[in-house]
Amino acid sequence: MKKTLKIFVVLLGSLAAVVLLAVVAIKMYFPPQKVKAILIEELTRRLHREVRMGDVSLSPLSGLSISNLQVSEASTFAQGTFLSAKRFSLFVALRPLLEKRIVVNSVTVEEPAVVVIRQADGKTFNFADLMAGTTAQVAQATRENFAVSALPVKGQTAPEMTLSIAQAQVRNGSVRFVDRSPAKSNADITALNLKVENAGLEKPFPFEGDLKAKAAAFTGSVKAKGVLDWAKGSLKLQSATVGSKDFTISAEGVVGDLKAALPSAALDVTIQEFHHPAVKTPIKGTVHVEGTPQEISFKDLKLALGALQLAGHGRVQGLSTPAPQLSAHLETNEVPVQEVLTITGTKLPPDTKLSGNTQVAADVSGTVQTVQVAAKIQGQYLDITKGTVFKKPAGMACDLQIIAKILQGGAFSQVDSLQARIGPVRVAGAGTYKKINAKAADIDFKIKTTPFPLADAAKLSPAAAASQAALKGQGALELALQGHDDTPAADGVLTLQQAGIKTADADVSGLEGKIAFQTPNALADVLHRTLKTSGQLKVGAIQQTYYRGQNAVLQWNVTDVTEDLSRISGTASLTQGPGNLLNAERLASQFTVARLMLQPLTLLERVQSKGLLKNVGLPSLNNIPFTSLKGNYKLRQGLMEIVFFDLAGGDIQLHTQGTAGLAGDQMLDLQQTVSVAPGLIRGTLGQLAQDASGRVGLKFSITGPAANPQVKLQARELAEKAVKSLTDEILKNPNVKDALKGIFR
Repeated sequence: MKKTLKIFVVLLGSLAAVVLLAVVAIKMYFPPQKVKAILIEELTRRLHREVRMGDVSLSPLSGLSISNLQVSEASTFAQGTFLSAKRFSLFVALRPLLEKRIVVNSVTVEEPAVVVIRQADGKTFNFADLMAGTTAQVAQATRENFAVSALPVKGQTAPEMTLSIAQAQVRNGSVRFVDRSPAKSNADITALNLKVENAGLEKPFPFEGDLKAKAAAFTGSVKAKGVLDWAKGSLKLQSATVGSKDFTISAEGVVGDLKAALPSAALDVTIQEFHHPAVKTPIKGTVHVEGTPQEISFKDLKLALGALQLAGHGRVQGLSTPAPQLSAHLETNEVPVQEVLTITGTKLPPDTKLSGNTQVAADVSGTVQTVQVAAKIQGQYLDITKGTVFKKPAGMACDLQIIAKILQGGAFSQVDSLQARIGPVRVAGAGTYKKINAKAADIDFKIKTTPFPLADAAKLSPAAAASQAALKGQGALELALQGHDDTPAADGVLTLQQAGIKTADADVSGLEGKIAFQTPNALADVLHRTLKTSGQLKVGAIQQTYYRGQNAVLQWNVTDVTEDLSRISGTASLTQGPGNLLNAERLASQFTVARLMLQPLTLLERVQSKGLLKNVGLPSLNNIPFTSLKGNYKLRQGLMEIVFFDLAGGDIQLHTQGTAGLAGDQMLDLQQTVSVAPGLIRGTLGQLAQDASGRVGLKFSITGPAANPQVKLQARELAEKAVKSLTDEILKNPNVKDALKGIFR
C-alpha cells in the first residue's frame, strides 16, 4: 500500500513538473505580444479584413484568451466594424491532439456583436467575401512551433480528426441586420445567450439559448432547448417559446435536413395566448405543422376564443417570400352569436337584436393583401329582430353562403356571390365593402330574391303578424344598397303576382304590378325616412268596410314621400271600374293611397257632414255606387293639383278640379260639379238645376282650410234659369202677350 502511494506521489509530481515546464516554455517562446501579433497577422491574411484585439494570453492551464476582439467590414475599419467581442476564450486539451482528436474543454464568447448588411440589390450581404474560396478552411499552421488548426487549406487532404466540445457559451450577444434593399426589413437581436455541452460532430448533444428580437413585424423574445444531432442533420426541440406583448407561442418536435438547402420540420405548436386588435378575446389553441421554408402544412388546428371554438387544416406556401400563400379550411362550433359579437367588437344597427347560436364553415386562400373566402353561415337557431319591420324566429331555416375577396389587408372587400335563405325567401347578390375608418365603411350591394310566397314572407314581419292579415300570391324583390353602412340608401323594385290580402275588414285580390322605391336612409325610422316611388298596380277586386270596387289601376311617380306628405311631389293617376264608396273620409284616414286618390270625395263628404250643403239637398255621400272612377293628379311640395277627378254613377256624378294641401292647414281651392239623378233634389232648386235629361247639376267652390272650409254655390246659372223660367210663365198669359205686342207695334 505504501509502495502504491509512493508511486502515485511520484507520478503526480512528475505531471506537475511537466505542466510547470510547459507553462514556462509557452511563456518563454510564446509571450502574449508574440501570440497577439501572430493571431492578427493570420486572421487578417485569411479574412482579408482588418483585425484588432486587446490583451491576449495563452496557457496550457487556461487556454487562449482574447479581449476586445474586432473584425472590420471589407476591407478596413473605415467601412465599419463587422464583428466584435468583449472576450473570446478557448481551452483545448493537449493530449487528445496526439490521438488526432480535438477536445475543446471550453469556448466562451462574451458580448459578441455582429452587423449583417443586405445590400440594395437584395441578394448581396456584407459577409459574401468570407463565404468565397476556402469555406472549409478555418486556419493553417504558419509558424514552425505553433499549430492553429488541424483543418486543411484548400486543395489539401484533411487529416482524419474528430472534434468535441465539452462546453461552449455565448453570453449577451447581439446581431444587427441592416437592410438596404427596397424591403427595408431591419432587425435587431439582443441579449443573445447560447450554451452547448458535450458537443461533437458524431453524436447528439444538448443546447439551450435565448434572445430578444426587434423588427417591423415582431418585438419579443425567443427561448429554445433541445438536442442537436449534426451527423444526422436533425434537431429535436424539447421546448421553444416565442413571446411578445401580443402573443406567447411554444413548440416542440423535430427539425430535420439541416445540411440540406431546405430544412424540414414537424412541430406541435401551442398558442398560449394571442391578442389581435380586431378580436376582443385572447386566442388560445394548438396545431401540428410540417414542412419546409417553402411550404408548411398544418392540421389538427384547434383554437379557442372564449366560447368560440375553431378547427381546421391547410397549408402555407412561399414562407420565405414577401407574400406567402395560405390555403385553409376552417370550421367553428355552434356558438352563441352574442359571444361572436363581443369577441369581434361588432355593433348592431339601431333597433336590431340578435340572439341564439350560429356556426360557420369557410375555405380561405390567398395572401395577407388578397384573401379569398368561401364561407357558409348557419343561422337556423338565430333570433333576429329589427324593430317592427323584421323578425326571424329561432328554428326558421336560415343560412348564408358568401364567396368574396378581402383586399388591401381588409380595407376593401368584394363579394362576388351572396346566397341567402330566410324561411321561404331566397336571396342572391353581390357587392363591395370599403372601410373609411375604424368605425365606418361604404357599401355597394345589389340583391335579388326569387319569387316567394307572400303568406310565408309575412311571418318575417312583426307588424304583418300583429295585423293578422292573410296574404296570398307571390312577390319578388330587387334591391340596391349604397353609401355608409349605418345610413345606406336603398333603391329597389317589388313585384307582385296574383297577390292578395285579407283582414278582418278588407279583402283585396288580384294584385299585379311593380313598385319601385328609393330612400336615402333605409335604416331610418319611418318619421325620419323619405321615399321616392313609382310604379303601376292593378287590383282585381277590393272588398272593404268603406269601399267596394274592381278593376282598379294605380299609377304614380312621386318623390320626397314622408309620413305627413308635406314634401311630396310628382304625378299620380287612378282608374277604377264599378264599385261602391261607403265612407271616403274614414277610408282616407286608414290608407295613404286613398287619402291621395279620393281627396275630392273626402273633402265633399267632410263639407256635407258639417252641414254646409244642407240647403242644397245633396243625397248622402256615405253610400255612393259608381260605374267608374278616374283621377289625375300633380303634386308639388305637399300641394296636390287635381287635374281632374271624375266619378260616374247612376245616382250621382262628380267632377272636381283645383288644388288641395296635404299637410298643415290643408288649404283648399276646389271647383266641383255634382250631377244627381232626377228626383233626388226636390223643390225649386231641383227644378231650376235640371238639365234636358232631368238630372240636377250643381256647381260650387270649396276654399280655405280643410278643417273649416268655405263652400259657395255658383248661383249665376241658376238665377239665369230662374229668370227665364219666370219669363216663360209670364208669356204664357194671353193678356200679357197681347199687351207686349201693342207696345212694340
